[in-house]
Amino acid sequence: MKTSSTLRLLLVLGAMFCCLHSTVIAQDFPVSTSPTNVGYIDSATIGNRFRVRFDSGYGLSPADRAEFFYAATPGVRAGEVDYQEFSSYLELARTDLLSGFIEAPMKFINPDLLQNTSGVGDINLGFKAVLLSDYRSCTTFQFRTYLPTGDYSRRLGTGNVNVEPALLNYFKMDDRWTLESEFRTWVPVTSTTFPGTILRYGTGISYNSKSGCSCQPSFSPVLEIVGWTVLDGLETTESGTVSSAVGDTIVNAKLGVRANFKGDQLYAGFGQALTTKHWYEEIFRIEYRFQF
Repeated sequence: MKTSSTLRLLLVLGAMFCCLHSTVIAQDFPVSTSPTNVGYIDSATIGNRFRVRFDSGYGLSPADRAEFFYAATPGVRAGEVDYQEFSSYLELARTDLLSGFIEAPMKFINPDLLQNTSGVGDINLGFKAVLLSDYRSCTTFQFRTYLPTGDYSRRLGTGNVNVEPALLNYFKMDDRWTLESEFRTWVPVTSTTFPGTILRYGTGISYNSKSGCSCQPSFSPVLEIVGWTVLDGLETTESGTVSSAVGDTIVNAKLGVRANFKGDQLYAGFGQALTTKHWYEEIFRIEYRFQF
C-alpha cells in the first residue's frame, strides 16, 4: 500500500472485522435482508439482487484528482468533463449474512478540450459480510476490488488496481423512518505518486410511505449527504500543472425518491456539490432494481 497511514487504517478495519465477526450468532436476521432506499450510499443489507443504473454527471474538474475517476496524463488537461455511465450490478447471497457481487460499467466521456470517448470502464467485485444484526439494525463489512479493465489511455479507467474496505450500517428507526450510513476507504495498489487514498463517508435518511394495498406501489423519499477527503495524491490544475490534492474535501447532497412495487424498485435522484471543490457539480441518477 502507498502510505503508512493507509496501512494503519487497513489494519484497524481488519481488526474491527475480526472482532465484530466473532460476535455474530447463527440465527435468523430478518433486518439484514431488508429492502434499502438509498441511491448513492452502499447499503448494509444483503440479498439476491440485480440492478441497472444510469448516471449523468456534469462539470468534473479536475477529473484526474488522485486518479479516482480516470488516469492522469501529467501536463495534459481535459477541461471540464461531462460523463454518462450505464452499469449493471449482480449480488448473490450465500446466506442471510454473506453475499458476493460484481458490477460492470459502460462509460461515455465528454471532455471540453479532448476527444470524446466511450467503452467499458473498470469492473469491480467483492463481498459483504454482516457483522452485527438485530431486529432493528445491521452493521456490515464490505470489500470491493476495482480491476483496470477500462482503457486508461482513453480515460475509461484509472489504470490501477484499487481496493475499498468499508463499514456499512442500516438502522430502522421505526416503521417509517430508516437511517443508512457508510465509511469507505479507497486505496490504490500502485507505486506511482499520482493516485491517492480517499476517505468516503455518508449518511442517508428515508421515509417509507407504505401503501395500504399490496397492489399499489409505496414511495420512499430519501436525502443523502456524502463526503470525500483526499489523503494523498496529485491533480492537474486548470493551467496544466500538477499539484497536490492532499486535504481536498468534497461534500454532496443527494435527493431522490424510490418507488417499491412487489420487490421491484425504481429510483430517481439528483445530486449537487455543496463545496467549491467537487468531483462533479451535478449528477442525475436513475436505476431499476429487483430482488429474487
